[in-house]
Parts: sequence; C-alpha cells; structure tokens
Amino acid sequence: MFKNLVVFTMNRTLKITKELLEKSLPDFKFVPCGPHDIKKSGFVGHTKDAEHLFYENKGQFLLNILVEEKILPTPVINELLAEKVELFEENNGRKPKKTEKEQMKDQLIMELLPRAFSKHNKTQVWIDSVNGLIMVNCGSANKAEDALALIRKALGSLPVSPLRPNQSPDIIMTEWVKTGQGENGLTPTDEVELKSSVDEGVVTSKKQDLQTDEILNHINTGKFVSKLSFDFKERMNLMLTSDLLIKKIKMSDIIEDKIVEDLGDDDSAESKFASEFFIYTSEISEL
Repeated sequence: MFKNLVVFTMNRTLKITKELLEKSLPDFKFVPCGPHDIKKSGFVGHTKDAEHLFYENKGQFLLNILVEEKILPTPVINELLAEKVELFEENNGRKPKKTEKEQMKDQLIMELLPRAFSKHNKTQVWIDSVNGLIMVNCGSANKAEDALALIRKALGSLPVSPLRPNQSPDIIMTEWVKTGQGENGLTPTDEVELKSSVDEGVVTSKKQDLQTDEILNHINTGKFVSKLSFDFKERMNLMLTSDLLIKKIKMSDIIEDKIVEDLGDDDSAESKFASEFFIYTSEISEL
C-alpha cells in the first residue's frame, strides 16, 4: 500500500473530520482533461464505486488524488515550431520577434493537445487525525507539496509543517551506524548513504555489514549518514533519509500473512483494501 511517506505535522487548531471532508472534497472531484487542457487534478474514491472521495477507519483517513497530464514531447514541439518559424521568415522576410515566437508555440500546443496522449498518476494522502499527522505516499517533498496544495484549496486552509525532530537525523543515524544499534525498535540493516559536509562526495553501500572499517573510516573523516535502512521490530523494513523521508517501506511476511488471515474467506477487493489500510496504518503509527 504505502511505499514512501513524506510526513507533515498538523497545527493543533486543524481538525480533520468526516463531515469536513464530505463537505469540502466534492467541489474538487477529478474531472478528465478537456481537448485543450494540459493538466487536471482532483480527488477520486479508493475504488471506482466508492461512496465518498475519502476512506476512513477510526480517525485514519485516506485521500486519493488523481492527476492527468497530456504528453507533448519537447522534440516534437521544437521540430514543428522550427517549421513555423521558417515559414514565417519566408512570408515576412525577417525572423519573428520573441513574443511572436512564443505565440506560435502556444498556438502549436493548442493544436496538438486534442491529439495528445495522457498519463495518469495517483497519489495517496494518509491523514492521521489521532496523532495530528499528514503523510503523502510519494518519494519527494515537491510532489507532496503538490498534493497538499489541492487539499489546502479544498479545505480553505491547511496549517501543516514538515516533521522536525529535536536533534538532527543525520547526527542520530551516524551515531547508530557507529554503534551498530538503533533505538525505539529501529535496527540498522545493510544499506547506507554517506555524504561529506565539505564537498559533494557521496558513498553508497548496499547489502553489506555497516560495521566495516571502510564505512567507519568514512565517518571518522567527516562524512555523515544521509540515508539508512532499518528493520522495525522484525515487522517492517524501511529507509530513513536525513530530511525525514520514509522510503522503501516493505512489510514483513508476518504482517502480510496477518492481512491474509484477517480476510478469511472474504477475498473481495474492498475487504482486502480495508484490511491492508488498517494494518499498514497501525504498524507505521508505531514508528
């Protein structure tokens, strides 16, 4: 379900409720691109037949944002634009001005849009109203901000801020690699990225013991841990970055078996989704 999470904390005054979402989201329901639209985004249900544009279970909400974007390859645009410029020069005996060239490009895009293919991307947003967190299932802060922008537009405001610990994550993770031990159920495993604080040097190690002399020497010469993989209580594997992005989330076989057990004889898509959402949110909330 969740592969990567960008975590934000909600202002204490922000109260996300079922009633608020029922009222706010429908006006921003996803509508496909028209003939001359380049990009459209909006909320969709977790399934095609979902009653609401969100899913809720015990104060845990899931929003799905669908983005449709027309594909207009730059080389194609540039080639056709060059032809238009050449024709303009032949007809007018001069090169087009910058504004004229921009108008040609805009007109060309409008001509191409109705025939362009579309790509669709869906982003999940998990709102933990119990713990005051919003988590976006994506791999970058910029994409997370795009998702939050739509929610902010729908709700009118969204006072949130990136998760900020009391101590710098790179300092903590560097110490964990040096000692070979983590805290709070997090145990470093076999993947690390080290960066230098004085240059752009980056060292990556995968599927190797982190207590090797090579890695420790890098740390002793001033490099710090920017990414580190963990096992969490033998229930989940993940990677944590120095800017607190949670990546490569993978539940253990124990948890996957638990999802199957909870389903019993009911193997419907809705039941599987409900079981996955409940178990994933419960497990990740323990981090």
